[in-house]
Amino acid sequence: VKTIQKAVDKVIAMNEVTVSNEENPYKILLLSDIYTPSNDSFGSNKALVNIDPSSGNPLYLTISNYGVENATINAKNTGRVMYIGENANVTLQNLILTGGYLNDKKGAGVYVEDGTFTMNDGAVISSDNDVYLANGTTITVTGNLTGTTPVATITPQYYPGDIYASDNGTINVEKVQVTAPGGTDIVIG
Repeated sequence: VKTIQKAVDKVIAMNEVTVSNEENPYKILLLSDIYTPSNDSFGSNKALVNIDPSSGNPLYLTISNYGVENATINAKNTGRVMYIGENANVTLQNLILTGGYLNDKKGAGVYVEDGTFTMNDGAVISSDNDVYLANGTTITVTGNLTGTTPVATITPQYYPGDIYASDNGTINVEKVQVTAPGGTDIVIG
């Protein structure tokens, strides 16, 4: 498949026939860094990677690197890096998201509209790109987060938002920064 969006679209289509679940998610493995094509149109969600299943089937998807250390998905300051819509349960593992840019700065890295988002192991959202949690959506931060602190800046639409930071039961909040509506940083823990 030539683009990550084409891979996502293919997974969404396959999920309409064979529904994924938490124990058996679909997987997209990146063999190299991903950059915004110069002729790419980001669509209505302004995202390089738009994960928005149209069917009522819940989609479980893991996006990870495959043999490439520090693989990167880079929107090159032309829009949002990733959008997660209704019924999408997305895990980012051992990847870096960067280069997102929006005038309102809400979710330049990841905008979670109505799904769930999990960061695992070496996942990093660059510090100038936040994870925006709309409508009471959740983010779960697990595993051995190896990136430089913070591995993500999380902006819930309403604070307190649903943020779960754990590593097999151990709180792992020192790796994330939470920004409350209005721009005030919040210390957790």
